[in-house]
Amino acid sequence: MKKIIQIFIIVATFVSCASTKNAPNETSVEKKQTSKNTSEKCILPSDIFDRLQRPLGHKVSTQLQPVSRKNWEYHMAGIGWWDIYLLSGKKLGNGIYEKSVETTADNEIIELHGIKSPSDNTVNMVEILFVAQDKNSVENIRNEFQQEATKFFGKQGKQSVGSTEWESGWFSYASYSIQQHESGKWIYLVSAFDASNSLY
Repeated sequence: MKKIIQIFIIVATFVSCASTKNAPNETSVEKKQTSKNTSEKCILPSDIFDRLQRPLGHKVSTQLQPVSRKNWEYHMAGIGWWDIYLLSGKKLGNGIYEKSVETTADNEIIELHGIKSPSDNTVNMVEILFVAQDKNSVENIRNEFQQEATKFFGKQGKQSVGSTEWESGWFSYASYSIQQHESGKWIYLVSAFDASNSLY
């Protein structure tokens, strides 16, 4: 009887050790889920600089539509010109076109292309706006963009009033301060400008 009890204890110990080895580590499962959630919340497009650069110097696509009132307001608020917009009688700007509006769980990503002049439809400005109800969401995007820009350009951006700027050849890039639209939404705007195709 004593031997049977000892064998039972040894078998029970072996089984419990084997099942512990096969059970997934809760900490590693949590880490995997956290990293998955973090990557899903990463909104900054991986091709952000491609999207900012590629259209510059080319004719604006015929598939683009003139900017809508809502997106023009986001543009004006995003670059900190809301007061000018109000003083102008809320005049809708000419020469800016919408490429796309992407919607994620937390953000809208709006891409705008600006042309040189009414007589020359060469793209000389590209803007990408991140619009969200939650300020933390656009703050995270701004921080990520600043890090990516430092890697991309190999240097810190130059601080200016309301923006951080980088230059590369004829191209100027800017990361603007986060602004709030009158709707309560928060806007973070990044842009690229082609000085070789500027009227100024």
